Amino acid sequence: MRALVETKALVGERGAYRLARAVQTLQIPATAQAILAARIDRLSPEHKRLLQAASVIGKDVPFSLLHAVADEGDEALRRGLAELQATEFLYETRLFPDVEYTFKHALTHEVTYGTLLQDRRRVLHARIVAAIEQLHGDRLGEQMELLAHHAVRGEAWDKAVVYLREAGTKAFGRSANADAVSYFTKGLDIVATLPEGADRDRHELALLLYLGPAIQVLKGLGAPEAERVFSRARELSERVGETGLAFRALWGQWMVSAGRGRIAPARRIGGELLTLAERTNDRALLLEAHHAMWATSFWLGELPAAEHHIQQGISLYDREQHRSLAFLYGGHDAGTCCRCFSAWTHWLFGRPLQAVAASEAAIALAEQIAHPPTIAIGLTWACTLLYFERNARATGHLARRLIDLAAERDLPPWRVAGTIFDGWTRAESGEGPAGVAQIREGLLAAKTTGTLMPLEPLYMLVLTDACWRLGQAEEGLRAIDEALAMMAAMGEQIWLSELHRLKGELLLMRAPSDHASAEGAFREALAIAHQQGAQAWELRAAASLGRVLGRRGRRDEARQILGDVYGRFTEGLDTANLTEARALLAELS
Repeated sequence: MRALVETKALVGERGAYRLARAVQTLQIPATAQAILAARIDRLSPEHKRLLQAASVIGKDVPFSLLHAVADEGDEALRRGLAELQATEFLYETRLFPDVEYTFKHALTHEVTYGTLLQDRRRVLHARIVAAIEQLHGDRLGEQMELLAHHAVRGEAWDKAVVYLREAGTKAFGRSANADAVSYFTKGLDIVATLPEGADRDRHELALLLYLGPAIQVLKGLGAPEAERVFSRARELSERVGETGLAFRALWGQWMVSAGRGRIAPARRIGGELLTLAERTNDRALLLEAHHAMWATSFWLGELPAAEHHIQQGISLYDREQHRSLAFLYGGHDAGTCCRCFSAWTHWLFGRPLQAVAASEAAIALAEQIAHPPTIAIGLTWACTLLYFERNARATGHLARRLIDLAAERDLPPWRVAGTIFDGWTRAESGEGPAGVAQIREGLLAAKTTGTLMPLEPLYMLVLTDACWRLGQAEEGLRAIDEALAMMAAMGEQIWLSELHRLKGELLLMRAPSDHASAEGAFREALAIAHQQGAQAWELRAAASLGRVLGRRGRRDEARQILGDVYGRFTEGLDTANLTEARALLAELS
């Protein structure tokens, strides 16, 4: 319609137009794009240039920015904008704090931008970068995405690399992880075109050290892409020769090793990190070195060592000073992490009440720093603790909260954790087959999403437990064998005792008269727990062993074994495991 008016094919006023010539003589372009292009060509040269400059800025056009880049004086610019409004290319959308215009249609913006020659586009984009820097110099952080966009389009490569890195960091900070990966990857593509030298190495290293954690949050700690990123970062850090950067690259390699279940290499790298941090006496590096060591020690079942590193972490951590480290090291907060692991060492050492307090403190801290991946870690560990306390209702509540958070914030590996624990809750609540199917669904998803810790053996343990409760002995035993083989390959030890205990229960279920095989598995579980100093595992293994010994008429032996373990507990005597043990002791008496 507008094109027909502008070409005088229609005359009159809006609402009362009439044809000025025969329909057969009208020349109407075949597409909307062609109509718009023809309308743009009918503008005066100065108005066309102004509209093109506005299109380079974007669909939304702040007056101050257009004023800075357009080749127009103030009065001419205002007249031109009035004309572009009158011809319905632009309309005014905001008066305060800065006048702003918007293209009437996204297609109008697209077609106008397409009328510019590449060289002119490039010049205008570069001028926009300079204008934003001048207009918003005191708050460039708010403009980082625009700066990155225009620097790339303007081929201002040195600036583009910096702004892409900053835009990626900003995206990572708000948990827009896919966007962060995209920014960092684009920055690396540009770095590859720069001249070789120290500046290029520094740009590449900085981008890699941010890209690695973002990939891990999206795809799991052991993602092959992250391994390649940190390997290259380690190589560059040695060339650049800065201790802090070398530490971050090495820490990334540690986390990949831990995430891929290579626990022995992870411990070696953790030792290197601790040595490096102790040489610098840098509090943040010391915190992150102990971070690596408390996790590695835990997976290896070396609980006294894990507790030592956890205590060091709690002592070193300062929320305001160290909260930003989450974006550099593993995509989660070290203060929350050490409290999560503290909950576990408390529980395993027979301090269930302190375990609950530490778990609650971990979630509270994660919520205070408002970092979604860290909140997800806190929820996952709380689910695990509640699972071992047989609290299906509370586990299910937190698992569903975890699923919702992971879906909202695009955290696939943590959605896996929520799915598995919610499946166990369903199995415990009378939906056995559906619950087991959901756990299997979670395990299948873990194969593609990865995990953010070496948690797959734990997930297999949960499946085994659900199979046992459902009476599926053969399926449970197959899951046990798979989990034990997985742990042997990894070098992971922490879940061994409980896996052997469940193996004994499943053997007994498959062949109720084969007490000897079940007893052997329970004694293996008890020995492993004792060697690790894991009093909670000892209690569960002693209870299973006590039941089978009681059935074989060896009640005194059963009571002695279980009583020795039970007597070492001094708190949480009304928790599920201790209540069950006390009832069994009474039965054996």
